[in-house]
Amino acid sequence: MTFKKVGCSPANICDRYLSLQPESNQLTGAKLEKFKQNAIKQAHETKLVQPEQLQQLTEILKYPTNRQAPEGMY
Repeated sequence: MTFKKVGCSPANICDRYLSLQPESNQLTGAKLEKFKQNAIKQAHETKLVQPEQLQQLTEILKYPTNRQAPEGMY
């Protein structure tokens, strides 16, 4: 897996959160789907996620669920 360094200096971070202009580089639609598919493929190729873990995670996150929320404060 390779990681691409994104320009992320403290000045860039401040500018991002102080600006009211939406960023134009947001992933949506087909570009988002392609990004997710590529990330999942790389996770499988590098053994970042093991098949057993993926199956357990799928069970936890499936909707609708039959699990009950914990009671009381948590």
